[in-house]
Amino acid sequence: MKDKKKESVREICDKGIAGIHIEERLLPEQIPALDLYMDQLITLFESSMPHQRRTPDDKLITKPMVNNYIKNKLLPPADRKKYNQDHLMKLSMLTRTKQCANLEDIRRIYSALPDDISALYPEYLKIAGDLDADLTDYVNNAAGRIDEAELDEKTAAALAVQFLYESSAELRRLAEALSDRLLVEETPPEEPALKRKLQSREAAKENKEKE
Repeated sequence: MKDKKKESVREICDKGIAGIHIEERLLPEQIPALDLYMDQLITLFESSMPHQRRTPDDKLITKPMVNNYIKNKLLPPADRKKYNQDHLMKLSMLTRTKQCANLEDIRRIYSALPDDISALYPEYLKIAGDLDADLTDYVNNAAGRIDEAELDEKTAAALAVQFLYESSAELRRLAEALSDRLLVEETPPEEPALKRKLQSREAAKENKEKE
């Protein structure tokens, strides 16, 4: 009986990328013209983006998640318990962001986006598609370098996972640095009248202490 041919790390990564469908996002043609109730919204996401879950038991979108997004002003409230196209487009983006960003950075992102993202969403999808292709090239290049080292299968797999997590960590650090530098809202200057009032109070306090 012939030994089973050892798969290269690159071959395994190719299959992995194909299996997780990194390009999977809610497309404009999948978004209904009519507004949806919560159960319809959940069904739409589960059927349109089935590969964005690590296990079959994972939930991509739930009612508590949507309500929490609304509570934190990441989404506008539902209109008579119905969700429109803008809700769906933002939720498609949030399913990605929530996997790696903290709540404060998510708030910063979505407060900086226009209220109506219908014009922005197609451009977002185009850029995302280009970056997905770049990511595939990056992973294949990294896997090829590991294969060149001619390591045993488990060691090669461990290194591949290590480097992918390192890349993820560095990209997250870069995202956080950009968020801190570009998306932090400036504290508005004090109103002149309020400033004078505070100064007057401080002066009165000082005079009283001197008496």
